[in-house]
Amino acid sequence: MILGAAAWSTSASAAAPLERLALPTKPCSETWKLLIQKGLHHFNFTQDSYNSYAARVKRTECYKDWTILVYMAADNDLTPYALMDLHEMEAGFKGEAAVAGSTLKSDLVVHLDTQGRSKIRRLHIFQSSEVYDPKQTLETIQKQGVAGIRSPVAAFLPDKKIPEETKLKHFLEWGTKNYPAKHYMVIVWGHGQGWAPAPTPPGPVTSRFLNLGDTQLDHALTASSDKTPRLEKGPFSGRNFGGLAFNSTQNSYLGIPSLRNALESVFDADHPLDLYASDACLMQMAEVATEISSVTRFITGSTQVQNFLGLPYRRMMYELNKGSFLEARKSQRSCNSTDEACLLAWMIPRVFLASMKDNGLQGREAPEGIKSITMSSISSSELRSTLNPALDRLSEALLRYLTEDHKRTIDIQFVLQQAPHFEGGAQDIGAFLTLMEILLKKEAEKSGGMTETAAQLKLAINSTRDALLRTVMNQALGTNYTSGSENLYRLGIRATSVWLPVSPEDYQNRIESFTPSEFYHQVRWQEWLATVFNTH
Repeated sequence: MILGAAAWSTSASAAAPLERLALPTKPCSETWKLLIQKGLHHFNFTQDSYNSYAARVKRTECYKDWTILVYMAADNDLTPYALMDLHEMEAGFKGEAAVAGSTLKSDLVVHLDTQGRSKIRRLHIFQSSEVYDPKQTLETIQKQGVAGIRSPVAAFLPDKKIPEETKLKHFLEWGTKNYPAKHYMVIVWGHGQGWAPAPTPPGPVTSRFLNLGDTQLDHALTASSDKTPRLEKGPFSGRNFGGLAFNSTQNSYLGIPSLRNALESVFDADHPLDLYASDACLMQMAEVATEISSVTRFITGSTQVQNFLGLPYRRMMYELNKGSFLEARKSQRSCNSTDEACLLAWMIPRVFLASMKDNGLQGREAPEGIKSITMSSISSSELRSTLNPALDRLSEALLRYLTEDHKRTIDIQFVLQQAPHFEGGAQDIGAFLTLMEILLKKEAEKSGGMTETAAQLKLAINSTRDALLRTVMNQALGTNYTSGSENLYRLGIRATSVWLPVSPEDYQNRIESFTPSEFYHQVRWQEWLATVFNTH
């Protein structure tokens, strides 16, 4: 066990995932039988130091069902919200013990990097005796600071200028070694801006928010500016838009290939990570998901700007530790009833939406958030085997359609300019498919029929929609997207996006950053975009 002060290791372990993820012979529930009888398997907040607790339980010598590793990149303006989430993770449930934080079923471990050059803490989260108070305010939590965290520190690390990729690798290797489990979930918490290649020095960027609520299908879907107040995780902007886990002290962040490299330091195709989640804005993009799909089973994230409070950790851990998953075994057909990773992935968008409603924690703190939220969980295997091949065929059909009549480039540019989209230029895949269908319908009405090439494109659109439905296991959408009073509910939004530039300038400014992505290697997306923006 790494306890007290710890040193950074700047090189990845040479061990293969099979060796790194090898489980001890027995579960903790069996090896701790005597401890359980005496109630000594729990951390005692009043009597234990973490050293004494670790020596007693010998955690590395047994395994649990789950280990949740949260990489909390809060060295920026999000520090107060990190503390709020930690309070949510560990505060007690009235009348119920061992349902928050770490239990016999799971370990919840957090890498906490707060604003400034303070030490990095690795926290082992346990349910405290302090019962959760829904009236606890952000201001109170902020005043308490890190001193208000009840759970013990398993390791301290100096806040050295080390690449975020190395920090994340080190945390994942440390976490899987010291808290072995049958299943792992990794959450990267912080600011997010979607796809980015290798990190570049950040600088100012103009924030753009185009509204998804005022789109009019019967008027070629014109968009207007959003006047809805937002609490967002996306304003920490880089000179080149994109990235994850921004660190203001060190002026650094994670590029998406760096995220993949960090995950690959522990997991691979034969031993994939059960569930990866971005608790950050704008991350549920096809480009991001494809990059990590070979080492993950399921991926969860948001296409929109997120509420500062992020995922509903309290309810999520409660459902996981109780093994109930919001009764997911009964209410859905996407998962085998024994596949807890699938059940957890399916559940998260649902608990996220519930928390954003009036009586939920996030809903009470940010009542306007329910309007614009999006979140989805996708199957990595379906993304690779079904959706990306369908998008590739769609790209081919679009190329033929554009080659048949070059004037169509103007029509598609118009659709891309007027369609609802997110900061950074991503658009919902389902909405894009619907808009293209509308374009084909209007063209056929005007010309008196559909050409063979247009008919083939329509078939490719339908095939891609079917693939999208198979890939997106579950989704949560705000009222802007589901209300009958808004036209957006007709767009077929699936809370999974892809980059679609709105002008030749947009295309030229960012295309070089996307071309190294694995998505662009698998899908001929750039070819039809280049034709639309006349860059051949």
